[in-house]
Amino acid sequence: MASSLALNLNAARKRLRYSRAQLATVSGVSARTISRIEAGHMPGVETIAALSAALKTSLDSLVKDRPMVAMRLRALKSVSKIQRSQRLELVRQTVDELHALLPMLTQRSPIEQHQVTGVEAARAVALQYRDRLVSRREMISDVVQALESFGAFVLLKSIEDRSVFGMSLRFESGAVMIVANTACTTERLRHTLVHEFAHVLFHSANTSHEITDELTEEEDEANAFAGEFLAPGDEVRRIWRAASGGYLERSLVAKAQFGISCAAVMKHMNLGQTAWARLQIEHRNIYGRTMRVVDEPKPLARTLPTAPRIHQAIRDALANNQITAAFITQTLDDDALRYARSDSVELKLSPGPNWLPVCERRGMDLDVEPEDATG
Repeated sequence: MASSLALNLNAARKRLRYSRAQLATVSGVSARTISRIEAGHMPGVETIAALSAALKTSLDSLVKDRPMVAMRLRALKSVSKIQRSQRLELVRQTVDELHALLPMLTQRSPIEQHQVTGVEAARAVALQYRDRLVSRREMISDVVQALESFGAFVLLKSIEDRSVFGMSLRFESGAVMIVANTACTTERLRHTLVHEFAHVLFHSANTSHEITDELTEEEDEANAFAGEFLAPGDEVRRIWRAASGGYLERSLVAKAQFGISCAAVMKHMNLGQTAWARLQIEHRNIYGRTMRVVDEPKPLARTLPTAPRIHQAIRDALANNQITAAFITQTLDDDALRYARSDSVELKLSPGPNWLPVCERRGMDLDVEPEDATG
């Protein structure tokens, strides 16, 4: 209980952006005592009650065991630490409920750890994992099933803020869960899933319970793994050279082959900022605006071939009356209830600005649906 209290108190204090001195002022508990509690000391009930009141949380939420021991959030750099903390807490509460419901999350993961240094080493490991699934020229059509075959669990959850892409969670049991934001484009969702899996493979020892700044080297390695796993660089460059047309057209050919974003294609080509500027000009000529991080021309279908194992387990629990539909929507979201009632996963996006008239005026046909135009 002491270790759980230490972690929960530290997380609750940081969510409210309190220093230990500030929490001492509002709670009446000395900063020294707070420091000792966060180091593992177990105080009396009166002290815990005073802290829970000051932190506007229940006494139980401070002392209960939490199965997660590590987490890592993937988001735009513009997302502040306090926003990251809030997003993580929402998912943490969800996973606490699921952990009590799903015995699978108490099983140790068979995922092996790899020691890598640098992006080239990360790419080499990515090809080893990829070669277990498909040839170098094929698309990995079902990324969820691929990662689960390696031992990870996948949870799909809608997070309204599209600047938050996903996160990876590690449990005391050793089980690993990757959470992906279904409000993002399919291309970004696929990349996020593999990116977080790379962190599990390479950087689990460096992931703490607290929110910390992402290390550039680790992010580069995870991005290199995801890029090579989804689309081997040599094959992307081969397709690019064989294609005709401008930068956007060539990117779309490689994108169609491997199911990656146009930005990912350009990263593989490593042509620099000038080439990216040319692609942006081509995109603006077609769509009438600069391509943003949430944009994706010729977007992939918003359907996943199979539901993740967690969602299948939720479906079984619902069918066996172990849980109610209300529990699913309250713990996860309305989308999770849809997944529990279907064999496949249809991802929804909120309708965005309709850019089709711009394409039609210019005589273009890029198969872009209005609801997908904003990513």
